[in-house]
Amino acid sequence: MDSELVLGSARLGRLIVVEENAVAGGVGGRVLQLLAESGTTSVKAVCLGLPDQFIPHGPQALLRSLCGLDAEGIAQKARASFPELERSGRRAKRGVKLGGLE
Repeated sequence: MDSELVLGSARLGRLIVVEENAVAGGVGGRVLQLLAESGTTSVKAVCLGLPDQFIPHGPQALLRSLCGLDAEGIAQKARASFPELERSGRRAKRGVKLGGLE
């Protein structure tokens, strides 16, 4: 994990970790651990991933939607988790590259 990238992103005060994996024991947990170990307490972090239950087989787009991991589900969770951004009218930039990822 790129600790510098995560801690640099945490300076913004908000993080959303999205993974196609169970939340328990996933990347989000490692991000939270890194934040705690570094003494970063002023960041609000939200971890999104697969629920701890049976996931049926099917098309990826359908399964992401059912689990809230499609664009709309992620946006809804972001708005619910960070309502202050909705009120301020600020919008996230699309296509921002972090560490070579988009």
